[in-house]
Parts: sequence; structure tokens; C-alpha cells
Amino acid sequence: MEDYITFTNLIGVRDANLSPYRDARVLRYKSVQKMMDLIYIAKNTSPKLPLQVFQLDEFDGNHFVYSS
Repeated sequence: MEDYITFTNLIGVRDANLSPYRDARVLRYKSVQKMMDLIYIAKNTSPKLPLQVFQLDEFDGNHFVYSS
């Protein structure tokens, strides 16, 4: 479903920006397909964040102590 939404946004269907001429539409489809391939490759080759990024380290020396 995510690919469908991305494809329709890139092709310009929702904005009624699609050319009425067949040759122009075919060229747009090909260029959007290239962009979709690049997006797919970028998703798969992007570096993954380590799980420690989302956790607090209890042994970290930079604890903030709030006193009133």
C-alpha cells in the first residue's frame, strides 16, 4: 500500500497532472518506475540504527540530578 501511495503521488494522479497524450504518459511511467526502484534500493541499503540508541544506559556518567 505504501508503494501505491508513493507511486500515485509521484505520477501526479491526485493533482490531475497526468498528460492526456500516451507517449508523455509512458515516459512519465518509466521515470516514476526508476524513482521507485531507487527508493526501494535506498530503503534496503540504508544503515540500521543500533538498538542501544533507543535505550538509556544506566552506567552512563552523565546523569542529571534534579533537586528542589
